[in-house]
Amino acid sequence: MHHIGLVVANRDRALANVEGAFGFGRAYKFDANFPTARVSSGVTGFDLRIGFVWMGNTLLEFLEPVDERSPHATWLRDRGEGMHHLGYLVRSIDYELDAIGAARGGGRPPLLVQGSGSEQVRWVYLEGEVVAKVSQPRRANVAAWELTARQSRFTAHPATASRVRSGRSTDRRVRAPKPLEPAAPSG
Repeated sequence: MHHIGLVVANRDRALANVEGAFGFGRAYKFDANFPTARVSSGVTGFDLRIGFVWMGNTLLEFLEPVDERSPHATWLRDRGEGMHHLGYLVRSIDYELDAIGAARGGGRPPLLVQGSGSEQVRWVYLEGEVVAKVSQPRRANVAAWELTARQSRFTAHPATASRVRSGRSTDRRVRAPKPLEPAAPSG
């Protein structure tokens, strides 16, 4: 797992509550515009205030909607603050979508959002229930699963890229597990 996505009403307040606590590191913040992101509702483009903090080798991602166009704004309005998605770094989104479709016995799962952070990075959100039904016959407790693929050796997020470049990364470039199989415990 690469990160846990949390929707919050105020990114800065949420980061202030966790930065330096429980061994978490320094927070990284930026404002993001995704003009080409396509949401299943038909909306194209939205803005977010994003923050990251390291929790061991996993990032906590804090997402504050800037406008009402994003699925994050809908989540916040309908459910309040909380866990929105689990993010996985994969080598190929297309491969993973095909594998999920094959495991479901049908075509690819519907996408909630598809977007990119640059020419190097592509990401999609899938409904949590769609993925969970492949691996277990009960409803998922998470809204979405995010799959992120990158072309370079640096990740999509400045927080991760700066840690990799500085040699402080806890991301050891472990190969992604096969689709829908838990990774072996480390240690």
